[in-house]
Amino acid sequence: MKKPPKTGKKAARRVRSADPFAAILAQAPVIIFGLDPQGRFTFSTGRGLASLGLASGEVVGRSALEMYWDVPAVTADLRRALKGEDFSSVVQVGALWFETFYHPVFTAAGALKSVVGLAFDVTARQRVEAELIQSERRFRTVIDTMQEGFYLTDAQGRRLFVNKALARIYGGEKPADLLGKSFLDRVVPEMREEVWKRFLESMRTGAFPRRVEVGFLRDDGSRGTMELDPSPVYEDGRLVGACGVVRDITERKQTEAQIRSAQEMLQLVLDNIPQRVFWKDLQSVYVGCNRPFAKDCGYESPAEIVGKDDFATASSANAERYRTDDRQVMESGQPKLNFEEPQIRANGSRRVLRTNKVPLRDPDGKVIGVLGTYEDITERRDAERALRMMHFAMEHTSDAVMWVCAEGAIRYANPAACRQLGYGGDEILKLTIADLDPDYRIEDRPAQWRRIQQDGYLHFEARHRAKDGRIFPVEVSVNHVRFEGEEFSVSFTRDISERKQAEAERARLLEFEQEARAEAEAASRAKDEFLAIVSHELRTPMTAILGWNWLLRSGDLSPRERERALEVIERNMQLQKQIIEDLLDISSLARKQLTLRRQVVDLGGMVAQAAAEFKSAAAAKSLRLLCEPVLGLSVDADPQRLRQIFWNLISNAVKFTPDGGAVTVRLRRGSGAAEVSVEDSGPGISPEFYPHLFSMFQQQEESLTRVHRGLGLGLAIVKHLVELHGGTITVAPPVPGRGARLTVSLPLAAQPRPGGASQAEGPDSAPHIPRLLQGVRVLVVEDDDDTRGMLLSALAHCGASVRGAASAAEGFSLFSQDRPHVLISDIAMPDEDGYSLLRRIRALKPEEGGKVPAAALTAYATSEDRTKALRAGFQIYLPKPVDPAELVTVVRTLAGKSGVPGKPRRD
Repeated sequence: MKKPPKTGKKAARRVRSADPFAAILAQAPVIIFGLDPQGRFTFSTGRGLASLGLASGEVVGRSALEMYWDVPAVTADLRRALKGEDFSSVVQVGALWFETFYHPVFTAAGALKSVVGLAFDVTARQRVEAELIQSERRFRTVIDTMQEGFYLTDAQGRRLFVNKALARIYGGEKPADLLGKSFLDRVVPEMREEVWKRFLESMRTGAFPRRVEVGFLRDDGSRGTMELDPSPVYEDGRLVGACGVVRDITERKQTEAQIRSAQEMLQLVLDNIPQRVFWKDLQSVYVGCNRPFAKDCGYESPAEIVGKDDFATASSANAERYRTDDRQVMESGQPKLNFEEPQIRANGSRRVLRTNKVPLRDPDGKVIGVLGTYEDITERRDAERALRMMHFAMEHTSDAVMWVCAEGAIRYANPAACRQLGYGGDEILKLTIADLDPDYRIEDRPAQWRRIQQDGYLHFEARHRAKDGRIFPVEVSVNHVRFEGEEFSVSFTRDISERKQAEAERARLLEFEQEARAEAEAASRAKDEFLAIVSHELRTPMTAILGWNWLLRSGDLSPRERERALEVIERNMQLQKQIIEDLLDISSLARKQLTLRRQVVDLGGMVAQAAAEFKSAAAAKSLRLLCEPVLGLSVDADPQRLRQIFWNLISNAVKFTPDGGAVTVRLRRGSGAAEVSVEDSGPGISPEFYPHLFSMFQQQEESLTRVHRGLGLGLAIVKHLVELHGGTITVAPPVPGRGARLTVSLPLAAQPRPGGASQAEGPDSAPHIPRLLQGVRVLVVEDDDDTRGMLLSALAHCGASVRGAASAAEGFSLFSQDRPHVLISDIAMPDEDGYSLLRRIRALKPEEGGKVPAAALTAYATSEDRTKALRAGFQIYLPKPVDPAELVTVVRTLAGKSGVPGKPRRD
């Protein structure tokens, strides 16, 4: 900036001599100045002038607008101030930054008298802010390269930041999808209440727990476990949120669970065998045992005996003897088997044990202790009495009891066994296990018997066959016994038919409930998607209608434009009418209130008429539309509904067939029925969508990137209408890329009686449109041709220089060629949506247009959509249908933000 000539020194000296505070103001570390209504300096003082190479009062009398003509930001602020606006702003002058406060002074009559300004040098502050921004970028880079997840939440638990690693833990790749949502949405439901309570307590006290394990939900619904290290986040000494590191420990937890399960299973097995099992270390201190052994020693669980020796148990009287045996086995490395020793139980009773002790070795073969088992043989001394008591019990128990010898023959069966199997006492003793168990294999008997001998006890489920052939499930407990020198297996069998039926019923009910829940969730998702599509399909044509109507009322359209406006309005009104009719049809069909006005209809004429309506649409896409009607085929039908059936089928075929393809409509006589097939050469029906082709609210395309309009109701309505006429509709099996063929079969009638009807509507006029956007360049990105045309015409008639693009890719190309002052972009577009386009633009440098003001234009109009658009970087959110007057106002506002020369003036 050039230094102005020193023309105001005398005036400055007069001010200093007249103003007693001039000396004080001159020493202030700021710049204080005054302007008259024409923008000339009336005074300037303050030590801050030196940073600009100026002396106090040096610029008095000069025009501020002329002095700073080459600093657009300063001249823009001066114009605002001279209009009487009271405001502040931060601008750059050369290498310095100033924050300036403008205050207008008015006369008693309300006219601008002067403007007083106060400017502070904030260059240092701006540098600090720039350094902070750079520091934040480095921080984000470090966080995003972490292998562990990282998060930052506010005091309400909403995510403010997550890194890529955390997004991957959740099964996604986009951290932005998690922002703004509560962290509870990924906590498994059964833990949410407890986790939330702990979070609130931590936010209240500032004390956060360490290494918190939390179950979480991934994007695909699967579960995992994460470990959190949360920390408090303070701002100005106030607790404002939390942050922390996240580790996915799912595999570790699964491994721990497997080990724990294996240990528990081993302990369960040990606890359920009749033998007592124990193991000790080299000092004869108990390291473990099974539950029966612990009970013998006076403890309820094996854990209570771990760490004790025999001197601390009920067997202390024989402790030295036990220890001597232990040392002998461990020192010799040889087992000591089948020896008897005494035992004193916790209740004081004396028992005789048959014990086995073997050295316990580690994987390297080194002796690390002793492993022992024993069985109580005291009962053998009272065997006869015990057998008599057992026989009495077996005769009176409700469970079936049988004694079976080693060969599998039944030697004894109690009365309950005879009743259960339907045999008499003598009959059953002639049978073997193979006669009772339909799954039993005689060749397996030796191995089974050895197992019974070795384990002494078995418990399992099996099936038994009664005398009458009835097969029923049983629960069997088998004990190995010796009686009078012979070995037997004594089985206790219980009929569990009722229990199995109850289990099967529970399983069936559970499966039914899961299927019902899945169907309900799918229906809910389909409903939400359908409602979003309804909003889009209603708002998009409404935007074109309102816009062109507004332009018509302006009276500023050429005859050709007026004709185009009327065509667009009529076409989009018909679209809305069709949407409403489809919705009403679905409602009537759902309530079964749709009635048919039947008459005899010439099917050939009806099909030909329906196909003829699409000649222009087919020609526009260079499609070969072939119709092969057959005369003399009549059906008893509602003509209007019949036309609706074939109109929908042909419309779909034309819609989904790419340019240059073919659509063929054929009519032929079948066996007592007329068959109409509509075949196209389009992309066909995907195998995944094939089962849902006639389902309500189903569409093959995604909602945000779909190319074709529609609610997904057409084929559902067609199917219902065909069935109401007593006919059927079938679809050829899908072959991707080979087109689709749908065939309608209707019963023939006696005589044809064709008919038809049509109607039309006209437009209104509109007021004159003022030219308010002269000199403003606007880029409009909208995939809907009618809407885009309306927007371009509306803006052009207001004086704007406009360019239009039908896709995000085309829009970015036009943006790069001729940077606009304002961007207006649709959100839902094929291939690439508006969010993606704006991200690409925002990635550009400011001088390349990276900060261009942008307005989001969309038919998705929920509050969540608005929030998403603003967070994505759009300054303004415009839901469809958009009011052209509102559009012009928005463009004027955004053009002002972009600093457009000749921006809209205050009228």
